[in-house]
Amino acid sequence: MPWSAALIGPRVVIPLPQGRVLVVDDNEDLAQLFSTVILSLGYDVQTVYSATDALKVIQGYSPHVIFSDIGMPGLSGHDLAQAIRSGTWTQPFLVAVSGWNDARTVSKSLEVGFDVHLVKPVSFDQVFTLLRDHFEAFDTRR
Repeated sequence: MPWSAALIGPRVVIPLPQGRVLVVDDNEDLAQLFSTVILSLGYDVQTVYSATDALKVIQGYSPHVIFSDIGMPGLSGHDLAQAIRSGTWTQPFLVAVSGWNDARTVSKSLEVGFDVHLVKPVSFDQVFTLLRDHFEAFDTRR
């Protein structure tokens, strides 16, 4: 699991999340649900509802993983991925989350900088496995 623990006092142990995840989706209900699932897995989560807001929080929050919808008004998820990849901050693992699964869209997601393209509805198991595998790989490089 992605939890470590801190000992506070002689008997109080509180879990500390190991991994920051940013969820970006203009559908607020879906974004909140997705964030709740990720939080229940033990990760620290922030949620924003536009690519513009994501760019505002990335530098201060430094997420390790970003789950982003593609079809958003204003800046799309593809625009966001391109902006992230051209930024000077630490590069996160980027996950596209979309209802679109055609070859052209998946190819574009990977071309603009997403590491993975998931198709909605995304299952709990997909999220769990992806985060577990990513953070296990991340931990082995330290």
